Amino acid sequence: HNNLAEIGSPWNQFRLVVAADFGVSLRRAGYREEGAAEGEQVLKLYASVLGPDNRDALRSAVNIMNDRRITGDLSGAQELGERTVESWEKVAGPEHPNTVAAHANLANTLRASGNPKAAREMDEKALRDFTRIFGEEHPSTLVVMTNLASDLAAMGEVRLARERGERSLELHRQVRGFDHPCTLATASNLSVDRRADNDPAAADELHAEVIRLYDLTLGSEHPDSRLAINYGRIVLDIEPMMD
Repeated sequence: HNNLAEIGSPWNQFRLVVAADFGVSLRRAGYREEGAAEGEQVLKLYASVLGPDNRDALRSAVNIMNDRRITGDLSGAQELGERTVESWEKVAGPEHPNTVAAHANLANTLRASGNPKAAREMDEKALRDFTRIFGEEHPSTLVVMTNLASDLAAMGEVRLARERGERSLELHRQVRGFDHPCTLATASNLSVDRRADNDPAAADELHAEVIRLYDLTLGSEHPDSRLAINYGRIVLDIEPMMD
């Protein structure tokens, strides 16, 4: 990204893709404010260079929806998310994986905004769609499975949340390994749900393992690590695919 800027590369499609992916990388590494600022700049450039309904622009818009949610701009995240979902449906159709991913990411914003019922309905449909398209063990399917447990927990459906989380953790470990960030997030959330389901011993055992693995992978200062340490709920998102 910096190399392209130094040599004066024009803001063409390639440079925009690199800049957009750089913003996502910053967020994943824990630099959330910096990632959000990078993403907002790229989103504006996409609109002026390629147009707002360009597929790469829509990929970027989904990621910026996540940035806005994480940095507390819930109304801005929901407005962008609803508009982006509509655009994906128009340019790619309702069954396209990126349309489904846009819905799944919008569900995170709805839950954060205090509407877990709408989030649950959206996640349940996304889970059915991804399972049909990719199968149960695909990473996108597993992300939605983990987030659906959060919807259920927010609605007080303690046992269902735990059951969904147990299945998601089992599959995450098989597909992505025990120390993948998405596996750790799923395990951290499940430790909370086990405790809510009156199983403190299993909750404590899983929580201790999660903290140990976070220290070895992302480090104790990463935002997800801090959430896990404090028994907070970790949200997973889906970065739309190149198509």
